[in-house]
Amino acid sequence: MSGDPCNVCADPVDCAARGCYVDAMMNLQQEVEAGHMAKPMNEGDFMESVISAALALGWQVYHTHDSRRSRDGFPDLVMIRGESMLVFELKGDRKGAVPTPAQLGWIAAFKGVRYIEADVKYPRDRAEIDDLLAKARR
Repeated sequence: MSGDPCNVCADPVDCAARGCYVDAMMNLQQEVEAGHMAKPMNEGDFMESVISAALALGWQVYHTHDSRRSRDGFPDLVMIRGESMLVFELKGDRKGAVPTPAQLGWIAAFKGVRYIEADVKYPRDRAEIDDLLAKARR
């Protein structure tokens, strides 16, 4: 019967995990229509919803809108409020939406941060910058 889990899987989540995408999406749509689950979101809509919520709550939000000339994998959002920083790579609900190795590398690097130096620097500060680069904690 249309909308039921396939013959192999017990529920829509299992169907999706096993790659039974059509059956899974039909079941997920029924769950959404029944009000049991939020509607699946694409990455753009998800991004806008997170940015809107963050701005409403007083976060400073950075998102690179065109990353073609940026380093591969840099996370989608960097948000700061008070003493807190949130760094997220966002993915939509579509099948196959997984982070790249470069994205995972950036997330791992951010997770390891325990010290932040934030300042405005000029060319005359180059010696200080070089000193910070050489002596920063690893």
